[in-house]
Amino acid sequence: MNNQMNEPKPKIQKLNIYEIINEVKNSNLNTKSDKINYLKKYKYIENDYTFLYNIIINNDLKNSTSKEMKILNIMLDKVNQLNNNDINKRKCDEDIGQVLVDEYVKPLIEKNKEENKKK
Repeated sequence: MNNQMNEPKPKIQKLNIYEIINEVKNSNLNTKSDKINYLKKYKYIENDYTFLYNIIINNDLKNSTSKEMKILNIMLDKVNQLNNNDINKRKCDEDIGQVLVDEYVKPLIEKNKEENKKK
């Protein structure tokens, strides 16, 4: 198999996600439309950083107790570890993938198992 298929496409515009999140968090951008309009200045953010973009526009960044914000903070921590060469890219990807599997995939599998038992 071609190894390139497993690699994410390169980012068109490299962004400092920490800075963008802090800008939004410390602003008066409270509605989804306000955030979308603000983020338009980053031309490629929606395509290059889809998951993060959706977290930013769909969540209250000031409420760090939501599941999405906890996941975002874990992801940002892993990216920081990667940038500091504390972990390699593969480990970073695996750790983030495991968090997403634990939070989203496993609960769906369990739910499907329960529903199938009832049939």
